[in-house]
Order: sequence, then C-alpha cells, then structure tokens
Amino acid sequence: MELLFTFVENYRNIKNQGFNFSSEFLIEFDFKTNILQIQKNNNFISSFFGKNISNTTVIVGENGVGKSSALDIEMASFYIIRKNNILELFSEKTDYLDKIQFFNPENIEIIKKSKFDTYDTFFVKYSNFVDSNLDKQYSTSIPTQNIFELTTNKVIQRIPYINTGNFHTFIDDEIKPKARKLRMILSEIENQIQFLFHNNNADRLTFQTPELLKIYFNLDGELEYLFEISNQDSFTHQIYRFDEAKLILDKFLKYQLSSQISKRENRNGEFKLKVSKEEYCFFVIRWSLFFSFVNSFSTPNSDAHDYPTWFKFNENWHSEPIETWFDFFFEKYIIQEDMYSGSKYNKQIQAWSENALKFFEGFKELIDKNLISIELLPNRRLFHDSRKSFGINISFDLNISDKENHSFIYERLIFNYNKIQEPENFRNDNLGFLSFYWRGVSSGEMAMFRLFSRINQIRKIIVERETIESPRYNRNKISHLIFLLDEGDLGFHPGWQQKYLSLLIDNLPNIFKDLEIKSIQLILTTHSPFILSDVTNNHVIFLEKSEKKECSVSKNPLSGNKNTFGANIHSLLSNGFFMKDGLMGEFAKRKINEIIDSILEGKIENISNRNLILNQIGEPLIKKRILDLVSEKMTIDEKIKKHEIEIELLRKSRNDSN
Repeated sequence: MELLFTFVENYRNIKNQGFNFSSEFLIEFDFKTNILQIQKNNNFISSFFGKNISNTTVIVGENGVGKSSALDIEMASFYIIRKNNILELFSEKTDYLDKIQFFNPENIEIIKKSKFDTYDTFFVKYSNFVDSNLDKQYSTSIPTQNIFELTTNKVIQRIPYINTGNFHTFIDDEIKPKARKLRMILSEIENQIQFLFHNNNADRLTFQTPELLKIYFNLDGELEYLFEISNQDSFTHQIYRFDEAKLILDKFLKYQLSSQISKRENRNGEFKLKVSKEEYCFFVIRWSLFFSFVNSFSTPNSDAHDYPTWFKFNENWHSEPIETWFDFFFEKYIIQEDMYSGSKYNKQIQAWSENALKFFEGFKELIDKNLISIELLPNRRLFHDSRKSFGINISFDLNISDKENHSFIYERLIFNYNKIQEPENFRNDNLGFLSFYWRGVSSGEMAMFRLFSRINQIRKIIVERETIESPRYNRNKISHLIFLLDEGDLGFHPGWQQKYLSLLIDNLPNIFKDLEIKSIQLILTTHSPFILSDVTNNHVIFLEKSEKKECSVSKNPLSGNKNTFGANIHSLLSNGFFMKDGLMGEFAKRKINEIIDSILEGKIENISNRNLILNQIGEPLIKKRILDLVSEKMTIDEKIKKHEIEIELLRKSRNDSN
C-alpha cells in the first residue's frame, strides 16, 4: 500500500488543504467545487529511491506553518491510497463519497470506499520533540492498532507491550514521574541493545554504533532514600519514619564497608580495597539489591503503617556479612517460608525476590566469563547526608561487540534487570539501582542510533503479532510500512544532515529484510536544505502561512529557483521557505546596520570601535560597500589626510624591505 493523498478539512491551523504524497500522480482537490483532479506526472522517475523504498516525500516550510500537523494523517477527512495497483478513495464521511467528482482525463481506475481496510499496513510516527500535550488523543479513521507512535512523548508517557486481547495496550499511565523516567530509560536501552544484537545489525549499518555500555550502580541513591525514611527530622516522611532503616545503614557504613576498604590515613589519603575487585563488586551488588528491596517495600511504599507488624528482618543477621545471609533472606526466608504473607504486596515481594536472585547470578556469570570489566571510581561520598559515607564506588564496562555472547549478555543483564523494574515489582518513586551510558559515540551518531533502535521496535511488534492467534492478524500479515518522521534530523550536525535521508534509504530495508515487507514509504518534515537537495521537486510539499496565519500548500514554490535536487544549499536557504530575512545572524545584521546609520548621520564617536568591527566583517561585498560609504562621506581634508597616512605607510614599508 502507498499513501498518495490526504485532504484535511479542519485540524489545528490547517483548513481545507490537500497534501499530495505521490510523485507519480498530480492530485488536487477543489473543496469549493468538490472536483478531485488526478493526472499522471510527466516528471515521475520510477524506482528513484531503489526497489525497497516506494516513495519519499519531504515537507518544508517556515516555523509554525503546520508541518508537524500535516503528519497527523489520521485527522484527514479523506484519503487516496494505492493498493494492488488500484487507487482507492476512502472516507468515513459519506457526504465526501457522494459529492466528490473526478476529473480524470487519463481514466485512472479509482474506487470509493467507506472502510479503511489497510490492516496490512503500519503507520509509524517518530519525533524527538517533547511537548506539553503528552496525552493527546484523537478520533481517527485509521485503525488505532495500525498507528504506532515512537515519539519521545509516547516513550515518556507509556511503554507498549503485546497481549492477545488488544495489540495496542499500554501500562498504567498513573506511574509516578520518576518511575516513568526509569521505564523510558530502560525501554530505550533495551531497544538499542536488541537492535544491535539482532542479525548483527551493527555490521550492516552505514554509520558507527556504540560498542561499549557503561554501567553504574546507584548505591548513593539507594542510601539517600534509606536515610530519608529513617530520619525523624524529615518532614516528608515524619509519619512514616522507618526505625529499622537506621540499623541497616549503620550496619553497612560502620561495619560492612570497613571489611572491604581500608581507612585512609588523612583527609587526602586514598582508600584501598582489602579484597579483590571481584569480591568487592559482589559485595556492592548484594547490598544494592538489598537496599532496593528495603526501599521498594518499606513503610512509605507499602500497606504497612506500623513497622513491627510488617518488616521482618532477623536481628541476628546484623552481625553477619551480607554474603552469608543474602541468598537465605530472599530464597528461604521470603520465598519458601513466605514471611510476608500478611502484606497485600506479598505477590510482588515474592516476584521481586526471585528476580533479584536471578539478576545477581546472571551478573556474576557476566563477570566470571570476563564479559564485564570492573572499574574502581575515585573516592567519593556515597551520599551527602552522612559524613561517614566516604568510600569507593564502582562502574562496569560491557563490550557488546562480542557477537557470540549477545543472547547471553541480553538475558543476564537487560532481561533480568527489566524483570526487577517492572512497575508491579518496584516502588513508584524509584530510579532503579543501575544506570546505563553509551560511551564512544558522537551526539549525531547517538541521535541516528536512537532513531533506528526505536524503529526496530516495529520489527519486534510485527514478529510478535504473527504469534498471536487472531483471525484479523493472521489474515492481514504486515507487508507495508509508512514512516512519518517529524524532524528526525533535529540536532544533527550539518554533516549528519547531509547523510540523513541516505541513511534512512540504505538502512531501513535492512532492518525489515527478513519480514517480507513489500514497500516502505517515507514522509518527513525538515528545516534542512541538505535534505531538500536530496529529492526532486515532485517529492516536496512546500507549506506557507496564509494571510489568516493558516497552513497553505504553496502552488508556486521556490520563486525563480525551480529545482531542488542537487541544488546549492545557499540558494535553498535564501528562499523564503527557510530564511526570509537572509543568511546573516540577527545580531551581526543589527551591529552592521548601526555602523551604516552612524556613517550616514555623520557621527564621529566610537570611530575606533567602528573600524575594528569593519575589519572583522567576513563578507567582502558588505565590507567593501561600507568602506565605500565611509569614503563618500569623508570631507576633502579627511581624504587628503587618509591618503597621506597611506603614502607614509608605503614609504615605511619600502624602507623596511631595503
């Protein structure tokens, strides 16, 4: 399927506008006469973007003109699509189907339909913007299960998952902000790693992808939270004060750390490990998991208002090192003996404990197999509320270029950590006990990597969709993809803007190579002249503002500059669709105008500063014109003096050379 045309009657600042996404057909709709005109485009070039990309449309226009709104195709009043080489006009509004008349001199076959039966097509929206309208909802003619938003808004708002009842289902939106942030970070990291691991995608991409994942344990964050709920001076948790937390903190800070780290001799001295890096690492992991458990299910996050009736921690364990009771606490005490059966969160506690044990064993295997390298960080205060909490923190480097161990790494690290951090298994204001950071990639490479890893989610969804027993899914295998990319090049260095469209065209087919996708269509907005220069005019929609500040599709774009393909970017920039007020910075323009005004008005103050600024002007034509203006305004005596100075300088130069 290919989307050829949409008509929007009334949406935001778009009033009665038609958008032609086809390069093969010239399609226009006159809403006053209800005549739809369709003709073949004589400038059409078949397979212009290769056999895998059916078509590409670039939407350009000044800020606020409505480019992003034009991508909300679900708000259209009617559509024209091509399916199996037949054109279909679809609208749920029967009055459109009744009143539209065709002007079709070439007798192109068109069928009118009132049902959008394109269940074999996914519409994929991408944007890296974050705006205040996080939860916008529309009524839409396109089936909602066929529209997927990979926008940053949606990544923040909700994490999609698959179930057999409703393919487009989401986790509860009422998760607290910190938890939502954690889910976003985890979702992004998981998608990025899955993308790199699948069929060695990194080898097939035409841009550099990261190879080193930096992992930090947020021990300080867990200690901070534990301190807060133990502190009776804390107003926030005064009614929830958790007395046991102070005992646990003292156990860790006063006794446990000293068994691992030697005390420094003075304030500037260094701590040293008493044990191996591996042993210290296991010590930190165990305590991090235990702190996270306590903080997840302690009083402020539980159903208990009275600690003694809820938190069951054997006081005899206080004197023992954590490695002697860690497994016993989670496996026997909680899981087997079911010591928290009185809590309504017992099911979550049981699940959390099982997953914590799996995570520890998995992480230990990664270290034992030398898939993770351990790095000791500089001495630091583990959390700011305690002067006694100075110690050694650690980080880990995970090299994901080891292709033979991809599935092993994913399961032991990302999958196991994700299970712990599922919303039903952790406290709502938790940021998680791990942090992730990609090392060794530029911001442009990271932005491109983020784009493709999000797109890779669609591949996962298509694969999982085929495993669901549903007559509709089984009957309508996804074979067409339409990507709606809203300024996907935002923040790119100009060098990356040059590559953007080429990277999409080269890499998208690779991601879906094994899924029998028949066509991929791209519709994208941009402010970059580099991207505009990559396509011919019949692949561009030019938008401008009408006198009423409404979005209008331009009928006479690029006044005087007819072709975009391979065009000089300065020519494109100087057009009103990009830079109405020229190519010079606003501040420089103001300073130069001030100089010109001072010359015209004959002002003599700050002449030295004026001359210094004139010498710094980089455009030779502007510089010469201003100097000519200065010369025109000089008196005869001033000109004589100026020439005398120049003659003296020439004489001095000649004497110096002799």
